[in-house]
Amino acid sequence: MAGREWQGAGKLTLLTRPYGCDLLEGCSLVFAATNDPAVNRRIVAEARARGILANAVDDPEFCDFYTPAVVRRAGVTIAISTSGGFPGFSGVLREILELWLPDGDGAVLEELFALRSALRHSLDPERRREALGELIEGVKRRYLQTHHGADENENNKNENAFGKQGHDIAGIGESSQRNAPGPVNP
Repeated sequence: MAGREWQGAGKLTLLTRPYGCDLLEGCSLVFAATNDPAVNRRIVAEARARGILANAVDDPEFCDFYTPAVVRRAGVTIAISTSGGFPGFSGVLREILELWLPDGDGAVLEELFALRSALRHSLDPERRREALGELIEGVKRRYLQTHHGADENENNKNENAFGKQGHDIAGIGESSQRNAPGPVNP
């Protein structure tokens, strides 16, 4: 639900008038999202003085919490955050995951949940770990083949653009022998 929809449903009060500390009365959570960083910081300071959690949009130092980008598919929820460092990147990752994870895998997940539950009660811990590991690898292979036309050899050849361990991002913003992404504009 977007902000205006929440407002229409009575779940959100959206104020478009100049800030005054009286606006904090009765609040349990505050988002400071004016076009003036000084006002946002004042809002956060006054909210904190009253014991109210606050978030100054695009100003991590003045955030008591962050709002992650969230992907929900069947029985899986993934929250993505850059801890306020680059929220737009979290949004891009969310969009990628939404495209990559199909909507219709709910039945498969329910079967996996039930199978895991059954294995928890029927196998010793070591054998259960082995069985669940084999199951997950099989699901991964089937998923990649079905949804992305990849096989395990293809998958191993085409490591992600960020390196084997997902930590090498030196290629971003410059040309690279690995064909890393080009310049990134904030």
